[in-house]
Amino acid sequence: MRLKRHILRFIIILLFLILIPVFLANAGHGGSVTEIGRISTDGLVGFNLWIVNLFNDHRLLFTLFAIIVISIEGILFGYITEYFLKLFGIKTSKMEHKE
Repeated sequence: MRLKRHILRFIIILLFLILIPVFLANAGHGGSVTEIGRISTDGLVGFNLWIVNLFNDHRLLFTLFAIIVISIEGILFGYITEYFLKLFGIKTSKMEHKE
């Protein structure tokens, strides 16, 4: 049984190693990276204008900002979910796996 698991894991990893370069090679659709356009700022004010300007002028900072925001959202969703699960009486402590 353990051998089957190891073979299955090996096959899955091998498929990923074969398919990921294929997907990455076809991701650009033949265009260069410089063809990424700028977003128009017409009619934008405040925070939306700041985000669009950050995207247009500083892609690396925009990427870091997006990663930080998504991380904070994930943490908040986790705490909110844990709170509601505790209201329903579901224990959310660490799970112990017994094999």
